[in-house]
Amino acid sequence: MTFYPQQSFEHTLREISVNRDDPCEVVRELVSNSYDAGAKNIYIVPLYQKRGLLFFDDGCGLSQSRKDEVKGVLPYVAFFSIGKGTKTQGEQIGYKCQGSKLCFAARRFSLITRCVGEKAWRWMSIRDPKKVLNEKYDISPTSTESPWDVIRNDILSGADNLTQEVTDHFSAEFFRTKFKKGLMVLIEDFEVENFDQYFSVSKATPSYLKEYIRFHTAHSDVRRIDNKAYGFRTSEVVQLKKHVKPAEPCHLYVWTSAEDNIGGFESLEAGWPYLSVPLKGSVESAAQSPEEIARLRDGTFFSRHADSFKYEGRYYNLILAIDGKRRALNEYSELSRQSKSLSGIRFSDQRGVLLSSEGVRVCQYNQLLEHSSMNGWRDLAEGLDHFVFFIDGPFELVTNRNLPAQSATSILKAPQFVDKISEFLNRVVAASGGDILRELVNRIRREATVVKESEYALKNQQLKEGMPHRIQLRVEIPGAPSVAEKWIYAPRPGEEHFVGALYTLFSHCVQNDSPLKHYWHRPITFKSLGVDALAVSDEEQYLNEKQMECIEYKYAFSTRDDFNHPLSITNRIVCWTLDVPAKGDTIEDTFGYLATVADDIVVNNAKVGVILTDIRSRHGGGERVHSIEVLSLDLLLEACFKPQRRRPPATRPTGKRK
Repeated sequence: MTFYPQQSFEHTLREISVNRDDPCEVVRELVSNSYDAGAKNIYIVPLYQKRGLLFFDDGCGLSQSRKDEVKGVLPYVAFFSIGKGTKTQGEQIGYKCQGSKLCFAARRFSLITRCVGEKAWRWMSIRDPKKVLNEKYDISPTSTESPWDVIRNDILSGADNLTQEVTDHFSAEFFRTKFKKGLMVLIEDFEVENFDQYFSVSKATPSYLKEYIRFHTAHSDVRRIDNKAYGFRTSEVVQLKKHVKPAEPCHLYVWTSAEDNIGGFESLEAGWPYLSVPLKGSVESAAQSPEEIARLRDGTFFSRHADSFKYEGRYYNLILAIDGKRRALNEYSELSRQSKSLSGIRFSDQRGVLLSSEGVRVCQYNQLLEHSSMNGWRDLAEGLDHFVFFIDGPFELVTNRNLPAQSATSILKAPQFVDKISEFLNRVVAASGGDILRELVNRIRREATVVKESEYALKNQQLKEGMPHRIQLRVEIPGAPSVAEKWIYAPRPGEEHFVGALYTLFSHCVQNDSPLKHYWHRPITFKSLGVDALAVSDEEQYLNEKQMECIEYKYAFSTRDDFNHPLSITNRIVCWTLDVPAKGDTIEDTFGYLATVADDIVVNNAKVGVILTDIRSRHGGGERVHSIEVLSLDLLLEACFKPQRRRPPATRPTGKRK
């Protein structure tokens, strides 16, 4: 008997149709489809009464003709299918045939379409599409010569005054003059928690939907830099156009309500919203450079640069638009910032290094600046608010198109690829007009150094001021008078190296024939990475590796915290504070090993630690036969040497006297 894997269409559809990040992604996918369909006009209408959306474009429509079949799939069928598309990667924006499924996270989905040469329109309506659609569902459309009546009497029946305005606009005249071909999608009761927050469009308040279209969709193709107002050089525009052929810009209109609730269409300009160069003679045109201004965050400087390069047979585009933070905050007036929610699209998300695929913004990619090949440009990470830097190319994306897929990530991390980006920035500063970038990097570097120096100075001052508030110890050891003459401060959290230093100091003060020598194995190394120290358990053969032990230092040791070293190779743990675990408690490390508290360690009738045994992998496998001693240095000093202690002074209450 032969066996084959199976797939649940319904389960897959439920997974990919519900948007868990941003409900406006359905608009992004529909706009991408419109551009791929060669549309000239796009209309987007929020349907407040229906908590949904009306979307129309005058592209090629969804054909059912066999002549338009691609890879055995009809465009109309592909719209409802999963993984069966008619688009080609690298030539069109959407190619996985999954974006349109976002439309199905609704109580009802309807579409009306018409292609060139068709006398009538075709329409289809599905209730609860996410639940009922499967491979056997009949998606055959119904033909109609009056789709305006279908909208008014069926799809949007029972319209209130706001919806009535919309149905009046999409009248018979509209269909006969503007809908000779194209696609109309209507979504009712869209699955979103706060519909108004994302889809409400009013002239009186900033709009999330409008800003989303301007920054996140194919309508805002980042490669459209040919607008002279943006300030890119003609040579840079020509260079991109050699390899980039973005679709001709659509006229995109969004239905916007006025204060009197009377709606109308507002046109949104195509092209990613790069800020325009200041007009000659304006205050901004005389903006000071990064080196001239008193505070970098007040900068209104600007600069533009772009180029293309070839990598593994494909072309990639680099677009750098520098705008001082103050200038960007002023002119991106509807983007949200810390103190104002405004549209809800965040200013900080649109700055720094951004990844785009075929011109459509994907996500921030500031980790590029951490790459070793970006050595001379890493300081830009401290000044992300002053620029936007697009890395654009035919990147493959994950299903929801919000992150690069593994293949794209591999390219972005390749040293040869990143070298191309670093070389571009080097060319910018060396060419005419590169002063702004060079000065920006130098200024960021200096300010970052000052900030880090100030942080260190503050921590240093806090450390000094805190010393009188620590416990002090003085230990009298026969034969070591120099130790007894000095007061030693107790460690604080974060000072595990100091714990190691103190343990090393007192291990040298214990005689080899002392009955307590077992607890003071002498450390012979000291490291900040890997094993903290190797210690000698037998001074007679101190170079014999079989008697060398691995010691780890901690300020505190507790069963509540994961141990960040492998228990499998640790012989002794020395801490200052021991949160006394009970017998039978389990210790867990970050390498997949467990250990059990087996017994107490007692010195001179005082408990100073515990013994860990039963060391094993949490995933099974052979057990380790060794045990681990966990010693509290504070308790061990008390039990062995009875040190003299000074307690810190009590904190005085503050306040005015009566």
